[in-house]
Amino acid sequence: GRRAQPVETEPVSTAVLAAGDSAAASADRPIWDFEGERLGLYFGDLHRHTEMSVCRTNTDGSLEDVYRYAIDAAELDFLCVTDHVQHVKILDDYDFWRSSKTADLNRVAGLHQPFYGYERSQRFPFGHRNIIGLERNVRRVPRTADNRPWSANSGYEGEERLTPPDLWTRLVGENVVTIPHTSTSPVMGTDFAHAPDTMEPVVEIYQGCRYTTEHAGAPDPRQTRDSDLYSGKAQAAGYIWNALSKGHRYGFIASSDHVATHNSYTCVWAEEFSTEAIHAALARRQCYAATDTIQCRMHMGPHPMGSEFAADKVPPLEIDVLGTTDIERVDVIRDNRIVFVREPSEPTRRVRFRFEDAGVNAGVHYYYARVIQADRNIAWIS
Repeated sequence: GRRAQPVETEPVSTAVLAAGDSAAASADRPIWDFEGERLGLYFGDLHRHTEMSVCRTNTDGSLEDVYRYAIDAAELDFLCVTDHVQHVKILDDYDFWRSSKTADLNRVAGLHQPFYGYERSQRFPFGHRNIIGLERNVRRVPRTADNRPWSANSGYEGEERLTPPDLWTRLVGENVVTIPHTSTSPVMGTDFAHAPDTMEPVVEIYQGCRYTTEHAGAPDPRQTRDSDLYSGKAQAAGYIWNALSKGHRYGFIASSDHVATHNSYTCVWAEEFSTEAIHAALARRQCYAATDTIQCRMHMGPHPMGSEFAADKVPPLEIDVLGTTDIERVDVIRDNRIVFVREPSEPTRRVRFRFEDAGVNAGVHYYYARVIQADRNIAWIS
């Protein structure tokens, strides 16, 4: 299996499989041959904290712990430790050097590819965002003093409040992806008032520490929303359906944040096993969110998941899903409305179908699919 790959003896700034190898180099990695490209499926987490963030010091563990979990227990292909740039404790240059150095120490060609990043915290309506980069010296934009009403923040002036466009201006040239998360939180969330910049191609639709932010009453792997300890309250402007209805184009990811294990994955179809290729696939929205390692392929004609295109006629939507257990249903959503449901007639982990939308009128439309398994695990494919 792919967990027995040779280990490099020195940390490197980036690592890929040997020249000539492709996404198919690992025999057990899912492959998608599509329109002349061979893509491999990579599972990871782009929102994870350690004890350096202070906000959950007693539960998040050390930098070493998070990589041991990611590599040995969860078998994640990639990880980004996104400790708060400033959150009660003001992290200094040494803290971020240590975080980046630890990422490099755990970078192993063909096994695990960490990103560099952090979380920038700002209260609703502008919201919290994770900044995911390829370079160790990615610019850190401090959070604002209004983030938390805790007394530990007293005496910290903080930055001025930044609208999302102002934040993106600060990050021009940094080659980063920004990702809003916990968007329905009255504290951490956003109202999606600003159209996303090209550096913000994806949004966290599910968080293992908390809940789904898809829409009010949406299917959720959890039976009930969490208590106020993890911000169980919701403000409606932060639902993903609100963002989509405004014309915002987002791909979907899922992340853990705190505590959660084995229940939130960013799933990326990339050309090779490297941070550069995975980062580029995220920028193309060639990804999906899942609460288990569900394998999903979706395209409309020659356009893979995440595509934006013009057509005289809506191409057929083709979906191929391999679940980790029996699949209960697959919903096709167009413009925030379920327009097709495929429910297998007998228990099966594999669902494949082709849907032609004959009832759509001329105009701008968006589609995504939602996979629901019998065990309540879910995948969201844009």
